[in-house]
Amino acid sequence: MPVTAQRIHAIDVFRAITMLFMIFVNDLWTLKDIPGWLGHTAADEDGMGLADVVFPCFLFIAGMSIPHAIAGRLVKGESRWRIFLHIIFRTIGLLVMGVFIVNLDNLNEAASGVSRSWYQILMFAGFILIWNVYPRDYNIKRYLYAALRLVGIGLLVFLFLRYRGDSEAGLISMRPQWWGILGLIGWAYFGNAVICLFFHRNTIVLIGAWIFFLFYNIICSAGWFIPGFAPVSNGLLIGYGAFHAFVAAGVVASQMLEQTAMNKRFSRVALQFVSIGVLLIGIGIFLRGFFIISKIKATPPWIFICSGIGFLLFVLIYFLTDIKQKSSWFSFIKAAGTATLTCYLLPYLFYAVDGLTGISLPEFVKTSWIGLLKSILFSWLIIYITSGLIRIGIRVRL
Repeated sequence: MPVTAQRIHAIDVFRAITMLFMIFVNDLWTLKDIPGWLGHTAADEDGMGLADVVFPCFLFIAGMSIPHAIAGRLVKGESRWRIFLHIIFRTIGLLVMGVFIVNLDNLNEAASGVSRSWYQILMFAGFILIWNVYPRDYNIKRYLYAALRLVGIGLLVFLFLRYRGDSEAGLISMRPQWWGILGLIGWAYFGNAVICLFFHRNTIVLIGAWIFFLFYNIICSAGWFIPGFAPVSNGLLIGYGAFHAFVAAGVVASQMLEQTAMNKRFSRVALQFVSIGVLLIGIGIFLRGFFIISKIKATPPWIFICSGIGFLLFVLIYFLTDIKQKSSWFSFIKAAGTATLTCYLLPYLFYAVDGLTGISLPEFVKTSWIGLLKSILFSWLIIYITSGLIRIGIRVRL
């Protein structure tokens, strides 16, 4: 049974909550003397903190959005070829943004001839000019919007050519040292969106793809390689399929939800999602006997446990928003669920402006529980400003 284009409030709310926490954990680097369990666990350490769960949940809900987005376009009469092109361009956009952002860490200001702060501001401006959602206007304004996009492209080309970064071998030009968060999303989205586009009516194929990504990660993590076979760990199967597995879990969850929710029986939805969530967490705990839990190394226990958490959290949010009709409870973070990319990018602009002004908060504001309160308020402020940007016609969307 195909997924319909009907809006499910829980998807937007889950996305908004995840983005709120993503902004929060990404701001923890500005703090000191805070609990270690809030941040990322070291690569070789067996465990995970709050920050190690947020990104998998975001990928999970991104996967849940894919069938509905494709169904919506099919309902409007778009051909699969046109949707496929949309998937390609969206992926390219995520990869480009990811590469630009990840190269900021190694920017050599002297060799590039531009400060880090100005580089970030110009980069952010380029992203907006190219990928802003401009009004659908078929008069002369459409040429203005096209011109603005060309200016944005020119700005990114300029920054790409000016870039020089530090490396062990000396100065280097911009390159995908790793793809960054947006790049990881891009590759995982591309693989799953293509599969979903051509097999959105076939739940068995979608489940099979999910199982493939899971087992591919287990096999590669265990080193069970065929002699002479080099496993793919980048691009289409980045992280040995770990990030694809999170998105695929969301795709399967979306299919399940559609098929059970149509019967208006929440008890069945809850039973399925809770059972799968508990099962996945149990498998993850079992696999901990063979692998450590590590986000950095994208190990199987981390994948299974976080996927299980995704199923459990979603069914709770679904109960509140779509069964009990309490989506209004989350209206204060609504912009994070509808303008997610804008929300994610906006902190980079804040950090850049902060670097230019040289204004710094007192140390006690960045310490311990007061610092955590600061980061919480910062996260809400980013979302609030995003909602304001939406009202004036600024919204980055691929």
